[in-house]
Amino acid sequence: MRFCMTIPTMMLLACESASTDSVDGSPDAAPDPWDGATAPLDPFRERLVVSVGTTTTARLASISRVPALAAWPQPTGGAALLDARYRLGDGPGCLDTTLFPDAVDGVDRQGACPPGEVELDRTHLAPADEVLQVVDDPDGRRVAVLLSGGRLGLANADLDAGNPWDWLRLDVSGALVTDLGEVPTAILPLDGGWWGLVDASLVRWNAEREVEVTLPLSGTGRFLAAGGSTAWVATETGVENPEGVVVEVADARGLAADGEGGVWVVSVVDSTVRHVDHDGSVDVEVAVGQLRGAVAPDPRTGRVYVVVDDGVAVLDGGVEAARYTIPGAIDVVVNGSSEIAVLDDAGRVHVHLDETSLRGPPPLSAWIAAFLENPRAEASVVECEGSEDSMQERAGRASRNRAFLEDVPAVTALAVSPPVALHGKRCKVDEALAAVLAGPRLEPGVLFHDPPDCADQACLDAALAEELDELGSLVAEPRFTAGAAGWETGGDWVAGLVDVGLVRHAFLGLSALPEIAMTDPRAKDALPWEGERSATPWRTSSAAAAGDDDPDGALLLVPGSTLAVFNMSGCAGALQAECRLMDLGGGEVVDDVDLAVADILLHRAAAHRGDAGRDTWYFHLPALEEHDYTSGCAQGEGRIWTGEACEAARLQAWLLDVHARLVEADVVRWGRPSEAQASGG
Repeated sequence: MRFCMTIPTMMLLACESASTDSVDGSPDAAPDPWDGATAPLDPFRERLVVSVGTTTTARLASISRVPALAAWPQPTGGAALLDARYRLGDGPGCLDTTLFPDAVDGVDRQGACPPGEVELDRTHLAPADEVLQVVDDPDGRRVAVLLSGGRLGLANADLDAGNPWDWLRLDVSGALVTDLGEVPTAILPLDGGWWGLVDASLVRWNAEREVEVTLPLSGTGRFLAAGGSTAWVATETGVENPEGVVVEVADARGLAADGEGGVWVVSVVDSTVRHVDHDGSVDVEVAVGQLRGAVAPDPRTGRVYVVVDDGVAVLDGGVEAARYTIPGAIDVVVNGSSEIAVLDDAGRVHVHLDETSLRGPPPLSAWIAAFLENPRAEASVVECEGSEDSMQERAGRASRNRAFLEDVPAVTALAVSPPVALHGKRCKVDEALAAVLAGPRLEPGVLFHDPPDCADQACLDAALAEELDELGSLVAEPRFTAGAAGWETGGDWVAGLVDVGLVRHAFLGLSALPEIAMTDPRAKDALPWEGERSATPWRTSSAAAAGDDDPDGALLLVPGSTLAVFNMSGCAGALQAECRLMDLGGGEVVDDVDLAVADILLHRAAAHRGDAGRDTWYFHLPALEEHDYTSGCAQGEGRIWTGEACEAARLQAWLLDVHARLVEADVVRWGRPSEAQASGG
């Protein structure tokens, strides 16, 4: 057993160098820890269980694009809104607006916070109010909430649109009311207006919430579902739509759209799940015992999930193909990435992944995005030795982390700040830092922090060239860049990078978009921010058009995840720039929940990859010189890292599992920034 974590820096480098040599194909090379490892793709892999505190009759709704998950009602009212990482906050928090002048627009969002602050709570909707329904409005890019008395609340679900502090903030104004003063018990947004159930009638309101039509139903309406451009209703006697299609179904207890104009309907009384096509024909009938009512199809796979006593049954190809035990299951939904969420009667959401749905397109290219980022400036006062923040200690931590990264299958894209090179040379640890940047599974890049004080393009180009010269002692030819996207200085940041020979940007935040300033709360969040879309690199020719794909552009923008891996289980509902200021982060230690969330984000990226095989994803491993991921670790037999508090062991185990499951199944491949290509080549 080698305890490389406890020996001095220069000795550790020798140990690390020996490990590096083991991957060069020499005859006496030891096998890598991932050699020969395989694991089958799991159709129902549980990754998280999250308490949402709902009642025993609660329901779920999937919110597209973000994606988010609503659960209601909670005992004291309101709905929980799990964010894109299935995180739920504790309640409202206050954010000082001083650092975000571009978002201050004069609108009062103070709430219970002190003056100069905004109240934020993006993971709860209408707390303490009676929520009847939460529904996704994908065409309107918003969340709709039906409250008691027919009151209607709307929340913007498009992070690109409007003020960032209004994102997922519920605005309750007006109500849906019939001419007789009746209010709906369920609603469905469709074609710019609203369908609603009012006793035994189906009512249509237009966008101005005026009643357009009232249609009688064959019984009291129970559920609504969109079927293409029409609405389907489930009653105690069957399902029907405004076009006059009526299908008899005894005691319909569950209804869900199939995404193609038809619906799935559950009849508990005759233990049958049926598919009703758009024309009313019943083309699938499956007998399923112990049905509870809830049903959720997955349009990506054609599988249908139905709640049964103490679990979920899966229908595939017109038969019950599998059954999974989840005690007390009461509802199920499936989002656009084949993530299956099951709610139990104890108020817990069980998040499962259908990994078998990921087969098909060429593999997603994935890697680790790591950094040597401190000190941030040439003018920083930094000791060479004698303190935790000295360059000698920083080089030691980076070297220890580098040793562990040799024992994972993923490539590490390691971007270095030029001031690190300057201070490293001054303190004579540049050779140690250079060794950190060497190795066949490492790709070096440059990280730019703060913009230079420039008035024109020539000044910006010169400043970038000077920083690259400073970096030269460590990285002669950086293969990619991070930082600089969205610099508001006297020149065009895209042109500046291209002018100094940097043609790939591989750590991309929303600040790259011309409409989002560096002082916008959204600046640090990943571009694209939507979870349910492909992540294909694109080319740009100017800062003013950085969000547009230009086949002739010289700078390639490469998307992935920018959230620090140890914050993946924190920051509930918060933007990255808000998270630390509001003390909502997950700390600075990688735990198992962080990596379960990383699994979900990787699954989601793989689910939306395209047929061209150009999609990318990376995860953010911050500051190798600051965080010692090897603390409390030992490297054991077979280069397996161990230790109860060892973050390196957790990271290695996760990456080995990704390799065995997804890489071996050709869902993911270990790539690097220099291989990234735009969709057009």
